[in-house]
Amino acid sequence: MMDLKRLRYFCRVVEQGSVSQAAKSLNMAQPPLSKRIQELEEELQISLFVRRGNRIEPTEAGFFLYRKACEILRQVEDTARETTDIAHKNRTELRIGLTHLYQNYFKALLMEVYRRHPDTSINISVTDSSHLETLLTEGAIDLALIQRPYRSEGFDYVSFDPIKLVAVINKSCLPEPPSNPYNYTSLAALPLVLLHRAKDSGTYEMLMELFRKSGVNAKVIMHITQPGVILDWLESGLQAATLLPSSEVDADKLNQCYVVDVFPSPQIFYPALVKLPSMPYLPALMDIITHGDPSILYIKTILDLFTAGIFATLLGYAVMTIAIPQVIIQVALAMLAVVILPSISPDMMADFSCAGGLLMVATGLRICNIKLFPVANMLPGLVLVMPLSHLWATLVA
Repeated sequence: MMDLKRLRYFCRVVEQGSVSQAAKSLNMAQPPLSKRIQELEEELQISLFVRRGNRIEPTEAGFFLYRKACEILRQVEDTARETTDIAHKNRTELRIGLTHLYQNYFKALLMEVYRRHPDTSINISVTDSSHLETLLTEGAIDLALIQRPYRSEGFDYVSFDPIKLVAVINKSCLPEPPSNPYNYTSLAALPLVLLHRAKDSGTYEMLMELFRKSGVNAKVIMHITQPGVILDWLESGLQAATLLPSSEVDADKLNQCYVVDVFPSPQIFYPALVKLPSMPYLPALMDIITHGDPSILYIKTILDLFTAGIFATLLGYAVMTIAIPQVIIQVALAMLAVVILPSISPDMMADFSCAGGLLMVATGLRICNIKLFPVANMLPGLVLVMPLSHLWATLVA
């Protein structure tokens, strides 16, 4: 069986055109090198070289072997280097899948990744969400920025806030500008061009189910996988309407279409960062997602400095010393955020926001002396609300 050392020796002889010159470049004696080439020819039972004057040149079969051997040796070197990089956590390549559905939505995130890590090679595959799920399963990409999986089995994901739904209507479909917001069920009377995944269920099935629950039958004339194509065709004169995430629609660029909000506004479009359970979350992305743009925090810090000074002078050392446990709690929460965030569903986040809102209302009423709620007794609710929400969704809902 051919081994890598023989192939490497063979390639060097081809490149030098002489066994003696190849031996010098390899820092070895000529007889052992000649023996290795002879063993390779005997193994393949062919002649790999012919002599032309003072040089030797590869035969047709030898040249074919040379090209293949160069590919094999290069792949071996690349594999060894990438394996070492992964082992030492020096990997400098991000393989990201991006769905057509959220190209504009995730643009700022990906540009921020590049801004913070300019030396990182970022490879982005833009295609349909269902295809990206396949690439993710096959290991061709590290993570996918797509619509939240319809079936989450086999994936881990971080879900972002839902994107508002808007209707885009070609002006020739209506005799006058539509009301804003536009009644959702009224769209069923118009020819519709809707997004549709290449395979499996997705936003299309969710939209059609909402139409059916409203008691209307939608008139869908076309299915297209890319929002940009739908918008281009509507702007070019296609007499139809569509429903798209607001992040992908720029009303200023659509002179031949109406862009209106929808009422009631169903939550359909859930962007998500999706990965396999066996793959770690990429720190380059998670750092931006969990911390976001720090400029607002810098401004808040300056304002808090003056506010803290005012409170400290009025209320004394109690306010000054409370900063110590507060810093400890905030730092602990920040460090745990990357671990906690992937386990939080949108429903859990909504329940937590609701509990926090109620607590703020109770605090405001107490400060104004309207109603003296026991706010301190309510604080454990912030800790309990997410586990209870998860149990409710798992066991009851």
